[in-house]
Amino acid sequence: MLGERIRGIRNSLGLTQPEFANRLDIKVLSVSQYERDKNLPGFSILKKICVNFNVNPRYLILGELPIFENEDKYKIVEHKKKDNEVMIVEITPDRFIFKIKEKENE
Repeated sequence: MLGERIRGIRNSLGLTQPEFANRLDIKVLSVSQYERDKNLPGFSILKKICVNFNVNPRYLILGELPIFENEDKYKIVEHKKKDNEVMIVEITPDRFIFKIKEKENE
């Protein structure tokens, strides 16, 4: 279902519903309704999801892999975990890698 794919994309990117909504310039309630298939996003929202998050339109609409365009690229998201550690998340269309490493002193 479309809602499951939208939720999966958001989760894959490590975004909360409010963060996802903000990046799409829509209300959090809309994201919630899309993810639960209570409402369908219009073409402009589908386009924003694809453009803003580099999502393959065929995946979003039809469920055809890969999820992300340019599957040879990956995104690195860095979240501070503790004072001396960071969590690195590498996201590619076919895998998710989570690593904890010590932060280098600056």
